[in-house]
Amino acid sequence: MEMWRYSKELKIPTDNNNLPFVHSPNKSVYLYGAQITTDSNGFRVNENSHNISYFNDKILFLGDSFTFGWGVQNDSTFSQLIGGWLAKDNKNISTINAGCGNYNTIMEVELFKTKGLQLNPKIVVLVYYINDIEDTPRRLSLFRHYVMTNFYLYGYLFDKYARLKSKYDKGFKNNYYISNYIDQDKKYGNVKAITELANICKRKNIRLLIVNIPDLRKLDNYPYSFATEHIKQTAKSLNIEFLDLYHSIKSYEPENLWVSLEDPHANAKANYIFALAMKNKFNELEWIK
Repeated sequence: MEMWRYSKELKIPTDNNNLPFVHSPNKSVYLYGAQITTDSNGFRVNENSHNISYFNDKILFLGDSFTFGWGVQNDSTFSQLIGGWLAKDNKNISTINAGCGNYNTIMEVELFKTKGLQLNPKIVVLVYYINDIEDTPRRLSLFRHYVMTNFYLYGYLFDKYARLKSKYDKGFKNNYYISNYIDQDKKYGNVKAITELANICKRKNIRLLIVNIPDLRKLDNYPYSFATEHIKQTAKSLNIEFLDLYHSIKSYEPENLWVSLEDPHANAKANYIFALAMKNKFNELEWIK
């Protein structure tokens, strides 16, 4: 039901086939135990954070619900944590959370082209999750969007379907993900989008880092290394810096990193660990003076 409310309260359709929906601008809603506030671009912000236009340098985070921070308070997302640490270190740089739930790589790159690029970031972080290779959702008609967001029965039935699916899809997930990474069309679309992002960043003299977030349901004998290898090799072939966050959380009990026992999105603890690993990577690369 909260995911349905997320779509109803915070997402709006667009006319762009590569970006069928975005966040509503300048809005504040309470979803899954967390206050969500967006700025004029629809990007998630901390109510107490400085206006990003006051800073010369910016780090822009592109990603899906993990980057957005589903179920996590504004000041506990990894982008906000990194921003806070940099401010304490008197670094003249701000962080921007452009994450949006249910985005894939193609949509993330399209959002960068339409909204992120105009902010002139110094660093772009493309945060990759295993399902970012999936197809782009088809653009909603105004009628379908109205039905989906204004009828409680739709949300109720969707909630029942999601709960039932999550109960029986543990084995299914592995086969489903494998099929996605075998699909050459999906792989081509994914790599093509990342290549476009890399070329734009090169032309604009923007530093680009790809960060891989592992699935948090099973960390021992990690079953999705094929997805990690795909994004790692893509980054290598394009000469893009890469960070795999699996190594920072592989020794933890998975449930201790979830926002709830029914939802394996990264909680505040996991976000803190991720933020620290990314900040260390920035320091290693000497990207922030």
